[in-house]
Amino acid sequence: ENKAGCFSGFLGTCSDCDTEGSCLCSKWQNGHTDYVSMDRSRWDRTRLLCPNHEIVINVMLAMLTALALEAMWRVSCAIHFQRGVVQKRGLPWHQHLPLLSCCAVFLSMSSQLGVVIIKLVSSEQLLAINLLPSALHFTRAIFGYTAMECDYAYFFVVTAKAQEGSIGRQRVQDIIRHRYRAMPKQILTAFAAWAFPLIIAALTLVGLIESTEVFLVLMLANVTAETVGAANFVWQKQRVASQLASSFDKSIGAVQASLVVASGGANRMRGGLDACRQTLGSGQGVNAQYNRSLLEEEAQLQDAKKALDKHRRQLKIACISLILFTIPFLAVPLLWSRMTYWWLSQAIGSVIFQRQLALTYSPGRYRDALRRVQRV
Repeated sequence: ENKAGCFSGFLGTCSDCDTEGSCLCSKWQNGHTDYVSMDRSRWDRTRLLCPNHEIVINVMLAMLTALALEAMWRVSCAIHFQRGVVQKRGLPWHQHLPLLSCCAVFLSMSSQLGVVIIKLVSSEQLLAINLLPSALHFTRAIFGYTAMECDYAYFFVVTAKAQEGSIGRQRVQDIIRHRYRAMPKQILTAFAAWAFPLIIAALTLVGLIESTEVFLVLMLANVTAETVGAANFVWQKQRVASQLASSFDKSIGAVQASLVVASGGANRMRGGLDACRQTLGSGQGVNAQYNRSLLEEEAQLQDAKKALDKHRRQLKIACISLILFTIPFLAVPLLWSRMTYWWLSQAIGSVIFQRQLALTYSPGRYRDALRRVQRV
């Protein structure tokens, strides 16, 4: 039971408070919660609750720091390697999407590390309330989305080029140019979705927001906007990937029809495409060389299609995981006073995801991916 005069409501219950009704925190607890601070002493008001367990928070911050530093080291190696690729190919650095993606990841991680350092120095520095951590949180998100957009665009380009033999180079180049033109729009959408904490912090700084009720409404709007923004980002990628997958199916079907024709057509009735491949895979002469080129083109398209399907599954899993994790924090009022845990969990997941992105452009994986998709 809570002591008379202590806060008790849908956000939680304070079990002990002073004569002014301010909740008394134990040694390892505080009310410095992100988005909606339960410690309102900065506005000369009472402390409502002490939902943050400092040991848990510090452990999560330490884990986030270790993951971010390790990811930054890996992405630094990837940047060094990609710079070598740029120099070897004689490309302008800003036209090499893997290098841009890696640089954006590094800047995103640096911003994330900045937020962590600020919080380790002072637990009173809160997202969507204090300007500096909110600004770094915003830049972390924007650079993170930029990295993912560059990564997806590069993956799209490499995958689409596998169709040059079936739909023609000009058509592929038109598809790629359309994808490039869509990149700024996607980044600006993320910009709008993740600007909430920075705007709220700016309004708080000038004294326009002090009420806990207003912070709660803005927090719900903020978390919803970030989640919807992430879901929209993935949905846009899935939509484009579905169109590309449909194009691949048509190209693969056309190549397989050519295989059947090249084998005389009869093998399709007797043994199917496998029999066609076995028949065409041997022999000498110009016709045999053409037939083997068809087999190679089919294998190339199949590999690219598999890579595309895998990429789509990864995006879908990431999006569904984020939504399922966020729903309880939006639906359960008791968790509204514990949004620091939501932010830290989301940040750890983001670092892990971006670390995998950086590994994609490390020397071994980068060469394997090109060899598998482009046969180079």
